[in-house]
Amino acid sequence: MEYFTWTASLAKTAPLTYAIVTVGTMVALGVSLGVLADVAFKAMHIDLGKYKKEYEEGGESR
Repeated sequence: MEYFTWTASLAKTAPLTYAIVTVGTMVALGVSLGVLADVAFKAMHIDLGKYKKEYEEGGESR
């Protein structure tokens, strides 16, 4: 919880640095959750690479 206290004080003292730290934190969490999801899908033997588009996008009806 020290991290949250540090970032809260950083927001008051150095807003630009706080913005950079926030973006970095979001990137790190996004990558972590993406890797975790990938590992979970591989553990369940789900292959998302086999997805094929069944229709064309663009609104034209045939």
